[in-house]
Amino acid sequence: MFDKPIDVNDGERKGNIEIWMGDIEKQMKKSLHTITKEAVETYQKTDRSKWVLKWPGQVCLAASQIWWTKEVEEAIADAQHGGLRAYRKKLKDQI
Repeated sequence: MFDKPIDVNDGERKGNIEIWMGDIEKQMKKSLHTITKEAVETYQKTDRSKWVLKWPGQVCLAASQIWWTKEVEEAIADAQHGGLRAYRKKLKDQI
């Protein structure tokens, strides 16, 4: 679903495919940005098996990679306390 619907018969869009197709492209990008932001924000608040079913596949991949990067950086920083081993276990549990 788009954040804001596009009416192809509204104003200058009526009969002008060049205009309303451009508007659709812009709205697709805005909507994907919104959806991805929401997926990233809810990643840690939702059980992963439920979270992955809530969002489109590409959004899941992008959002989980954002969190993976953050969590790996934290695990490396916590190397003295077994951060990478603990994170490896977390990843195995998620699978």
